Amino acid sequence: MSATEPFSGAIVGEDGVYVLALKKVVPSEQPPLKDVEAKVTEDYRRGMAGQLAYQAGKTFADGLTNGLPAGKSFAAVAAEAKAKTETLPPFSLSTRSLPADLEERLSLGALKQAAFTTAVGKVSSFMPTREGGFALYVQSKLPLDEAQVKKEMPEFLAYVRQARQSDAFNQWFNQQITQDAGFRQKLQQVSDQAQQARSGVRKRTS
Repeated sequence: MSATEPFSGAIVGEDGVYVLALKKVVPSEQPPLKDVEAKVTEDYRRGMAGQLAYQAGKTFADGLTNGLPAGKSFAAVAAEAKAKTETLPPFSLSTRSLPADLEERLSLGALKQAAFTTAVGKVSSFMPTREGGFALYVQSKLPLDEAQVKKEMPEFLAYVRQARQSDAFNQWFNQQITQDAGFRQKLQQVSDQAQQARSGVRKRTS
C-alpha cells in the first residue's frame, strides 16, 4: 500500500472479507548505534549462519544427485555428509497442515512443490528456508485410499471454492480500485468514518 494506492486487496477471513487501508506513513529514522548494535550483530550472525547452512545444504543436494545414481542409498549419502535426515508422514496435495515441529521450519507449499515435481526414487532440487533449506527424497507414491478421499473431498472442495471466490473478488476489487474513482472515494469515506467511530469510542471510554 502507498499514498497513491491506500487500499489492500481483499483478505478473506473465517468470518468475512476485509480490506486494509493505509492510515499514515511513519517517517524513517536513524537510531544511535548503541541502541541497535546488539540487534545488528545478532542479525549479522544469523545471516552468516543462514548462508553457511545454505551452502552446506546445496553441497549435500549435489552429492545426492551424484551419489544415488552410483548406487548409494539416501541414508548413506546423508551419513557421509553428516546431514540430518527426517522421515515425513505421508501427505497429498490436499494436505492442509504439517506437524507443528515441521511447520516451524518449512512451508507446506514448498514441501508440496518439491514432492510433486520429483519422481519416485529421485531427489528434489535444494529448497531454501529461513534456517537453511532442504532436499527431499521421494521414497514412494502411495495408492489412493478411496475411503479417505471420500471423507476429505467435501472439505477440499470447500477450500478450492473459497480460494476461487477470493481470487475472483480480488480481481474485481483491484479492477474497481484502478478504474473507478467513485469507488475509491467511497472506500476512503468508509475508512474515515470507521476511524472517527473508533476515536469516538476511545474518547467515551477514556
